[in-house]
Amino acid sequence: LATAQAEIGLPAEVVAGFVDGAVNGLLGLQQGREAALCLVPVGAGGSLQEFPRDSGEQSAAPPPLPVAAPGDADDGVIEYPEIRRIHHASCLAADGEVAAWRAGAAALSHLVGEGRTREKPQNYSPGPTAASPPTTRFPLSKGGATSAPLAQAVLGRVSTRRFSREPLPFSKLSSILQEATKRPPADFNRPGGEGLVDTYVIASAVEGLPSGAYFFSPRDGELELLKEGAFREEAGHLCFEQALGADASAVLFVMSDLERVLAGLGSRGYRAAQLEAGIVVGNVYLCAQSLGLGASGVTFYDDEVTAFFSPHAGGKSVMFVTVLGATHLKNQVRPFRSRVAAMLDALARGASGA
Repeated sequence: LATAQAEIGLPAEVVAGFVDGAVNGLLGLQQGREAALCLVPVGAGGSLQEFPRDSGEQSAAPPPLPVAAPGDADDGVIEYPEIRRIHHASCLAADGEVAAWRAGAAALSHLVGEGRTREKPQNYSPGPTAASPPTTRFPLSKGGATSAPLAQAVLGRVSTRRFSREPLPFSKLSSILQEATKRPPADFNRPGGEGLVDTYVIASAVEGLPSGAYFFSPRDGELELLKEGAFREEAGHLCFEQALGADASAVLFVMSDLERVLAGLGSRGYRAAQLEAGIVVGNVYLCAQSLGLGASGVTFYDDEVTAFFSPHAGGKSVMFVTVLGATHLKNQVRPFRSRVAAMLDALARGASGA
């Protein structure tokens, strides 16, 4: 997408709504082991609606390929039946289903709101609580970050294994957030609507930005402070007990309100949310590389991330997590004294687990 649009000047768009069996058969994919996840038409004049369609009778979809015999599979292949069932549940079997799915995508713009909280019951009353403190917001820095060409970033992209904990210039974080979170042109993102994902940030060492937890609003171009504090160790814990999270200058959590997404897009909505989140994270990698920074995707504790950013992130699910910062000269994974390890040590010494 980025190469076609920025470097070549051709329009491109992600297409997530298509008849899975027809595309898989056309490509000759191995049934049960391979599957198309999305299509990216390039050129032909612009948006998906402008791509020419056959006006004649619809041709029959190619027959599915036979399931490979056990002996045909590569040695060492690990089966994940749950992934296969999830993918099957999100497949579209006919043109009518594709049309209905795209209609749901068009209506989704008013269902998915950037950072919106869930609607309160009609008779909801907060009770005699103290007034909420005023929200602190930090507008993104405009300009000031020099970047390398896109092609150079694509060829040089690597995952960082260790960060130096050096402060990250706010101008560079601003550039990454502004560019990486732009809504990708896709058949599930209609003009005037909202994206399927939101971005939350733990800032541990960003120049001019207090350490704390933030929500990023692309619409307003600013970071909203959710809670101030030093959260390096918490970030390491949330990033599945990894030093990468603790050492990074900033950690980006890409989340989605799946209840709203699935209400508009059905089971295939999860695939679309993952696609959009993956595009955001891929853009973060490229932006970081072009700015001379390191980045890495990491695993995470799903429910604990949601709890950490709640109540703002209440009901949202984590799609991807990326860590950012200056790469350490010794770019090797370092040991991390995790919260879980400390708890296990305490239990081994006879402490109560209550």
